[in-house]
Amino acid sequence: MNKLLAWVQAARILSAVNIQLPLALGYSLAYSRTNIESLGSFWWLSLYGLGMQLYIVFLNDWADRSADILNQRPTMFSGGSRVLVQAKLYPTQLRNAGLVFGCLALIWGIALGIFFSRPLLPMLCLVGLGLLWLYSLYPARLNYRFGGEVLQALGVGGLLPIVAFYFITGHLLEPDIVGFIFGYYLLQLAAAVAFTLPDVEADKESGKGTIAVHFGVINAVRISFSFSIVGMLVLWFNSVNINTIFLPLFGLLLISLILVKDNWQRSSLFITSILIFPVITFTVVFILSVFIR
Repeated sequence: MNKLLAWVQAARILSAVNIQLPLALGYSLAYSRTNIESLGSFWWLSLYGLGMQLYIVFLNDWADRSADILNQRPTMFSGGSRVLVQAKLYPTQLRNAGLVFGCLALIWGIALGIFFSRPLLPMLCLVGLGLLWLYSLYPARLNYRFGGEVLQALGVGGLLPIVAFYFITGHLLEPDIVGFIFGYYLLQLAAAVAFTLPDVEADKESGKGTIAVHFGVINAVRISFSFSIVGMLVLWFNSVNINTIFLPLFGLLLISLILVKDNWQRSSLFITSILIFPVITFTVVFILSVFIR
């Protein structure tokens, strides 16, 4: 039982939101263009999301085990699952499990690519696997150099919606959707920067090269805020209904009030929560606006 609980802890179930919501957004985007609604296709996408989530969290925990030991203040956003820090599982167990789920995600892409006549699906799955490899693993390990946030946003803000859209429609991207995906990518980039804020001290000690480490927490907050603003503008210019972006804009207003007051006595966890508010609310509101009309 203890071993099972350790695996549940390592799976970081709450982090599934980071994968499943962008897939649901891509599914909604496809539905808004085609009116094709398939519960079966949605569940296939959910299975892909589950495989990718476990591939990511297991291998990321394994790759970051030294840094996580230095992080004495883990939060719901950061610090890993702690199963290796608490010696509940062996590093090789987590690494091997991550590789297995990565293989399963690739098998999903090959099998469904053949069955549903989606020849580019295996390639998209390989790209997703490769982004995590570049992010956390040797030889690139960009999370420890510079650009980890860009890779994270490319995965959740670009690749996952494209996988869902392509799986449903059979089209990789339509011209009028490119701008939408770019705007959403910028919102996810803002969130990726925000997620690193609670870890900045531990990241410095472990040698990670996050934006917060390179430029400082205050500048990282400003950078994240700017990405959200530009992302919202791009979405608006690409004909996203103002009602869809009203609530995310309210979150940006809260951020601007913090920036104007320069009140940095607030916890980094609070600031992170505010900074990720725009991308979460936009995703949820957009999905609801597509299906509830």
